Amino acid sequence: MLGLRKNKASWNWVAHGKHPCARDYMAVGQEDALSQAFAGWVEKGYELLDLKAKKEDPTRSWRFWTRTPREDMVIVGLVRDSCDAIGRPYPLMLMGSGLVPEFHKRWHLFPYACDRIWTQMEQLASRNYHDVSRFGEELITIRSPHLDWERYERELANILSQVEGKDFLDNMKASFTSVAHDKEFFTILNPNASQGLFAMIILWHAAVRAHIAGAPSAVFMGGTPGNIYLAVFLRPLSPADFVTLWSANKEKGN
Repeated sequence: MLGLRKNKASWNWVAHGKHPCARDYMAVGQEDALSQAFAGWVEKGYELLDLKAKKEDPTRSWRFWTRTPREDMVIVGLVRDSCDAIGRPYPLMLMGSGLVPEFHKRWHLFPYACDRIWTQMEQLASRNYHDVSRFGEELITIRSPHLDWERYERELANILSQVEGKDFLDNMKASFTSVAHDKEFFTILNPNASQGLFAMIILWHAAVRAHIAGAPSAVFMGGTPGNIYLAVFLRPLSPADFVTLWSANKEKGN
């Protein structure tokens, strides 16, 4: 583990997995119990994939957030297909953890606070670096989520006003029939002319909040460039969930 000092916001940023800047598996940042658990989840899930599944579509990428047992302690991250300098494939996981005041009440607005973080993580994952040290220097420049709940509420209200608000959320209710039993929800995101992809993500967060009690355990947004999904888990993640995410196009259809 390459240790790096934390940024001033006291969020802990960690990277695990493979990137072309390293000749093998790398671990960068201040490792803690949360990062170890998530890296273990990726490892166990990836081991369950057969060789064909690992190679058939090397463009999978998922943004995510998860809550933790501690109230308002949240994880924000990205996991995507990658490889080391020799070309051997293995996912790269980037994640940060820290406190988000009022998260338990405002979690449906959290993507607003994380969009910049996810964009920076995607840039980190795709850039060429001469060595791991340079990658690590960039990792700790990630800032904590920008929290402006009142502005986010106004932006959500504006989006809802364009899609007939309550009626739109009510029409989504049928999509949640399996949630109570399966404790998970999976849907393809279909942006249209009036609402882009990010707006659809926000609308689905609002719809989930309207139909479940409390915050989900985890929300993933991604897939492949041609098929973007939203996956919501109301229970702890299992390695089989990683397989589901990595097999989204094949298992869920489009």
